[in-house]
Amino acid sequence: MTKQTFCRVPGPGETRACIDPWIFVFVRSSGDVDACCRGVKIGNLNERSFEEIVNGPEAIELRRRVLAGDLPPGCVLCATRPVTTVETLGALVEHLVYDAGFEEQEELRRRIREHRAVRSDLLREREGLRGHATTLERLLADVRAHASTLEQERPHLLAHIENLERELAAARHALAARDEEAQRRLRLLDRLRAWFGPGPARS
Repeated sequence: MTKQTFCRVPGPGETRACIDPWIFVFVRSSGDVDACCRGVKIGNLNERSFEEIVNGPEAIELRRRVLAGDLPPGCVLCATRPVTTVETLGALVEHLVYDAGFEEQEELRRRIREHRAVRSDLLREREGLRGHATTLERLLADVRAHASTLEQERPHLLAHIENLERELAAARHALAARDEEAQRRLRLLDRLRAWFGPGPARS
């Protein structure tokens, strides 16, 4: 014979007088974390930390549904918690939260999350700066290597410049000598013309 459990199902405006989602968790060997022994899973320790699970979206949504009377199937048929009004459970939870200092804890958790977010941003920025510094170090090494190469080539470049200056001076001297020779020949031609006079006229 099958054993049956009879319990009243909450009606409109009613819920279960259950504060387990605020004060209790059931951890299974698989790592699953349930909000009660009815198997309402809110996370897994292999995927997230305990703090992230109990303050995660699944746990928050379960608390909201219990407070609103929008119970999950496992909670609707729960025989271990009596039926009560949503107003009564809301007052009970409010009193529980106040006595336990949950508001202060939530504020501290919020600040911790903010600090972690800022720390994460700073770490990413630090990694970016490290990458930029590494790039600058490589560029500096390249510039130093190029400067060293230029310094090694400097004597050869100076010698090449001196050779070019000597060649230029020699070219200028040769050009001046040619101009002087041309002027000498022109003067000689003028003398010959003056000596012999004009040539015979052509018919």
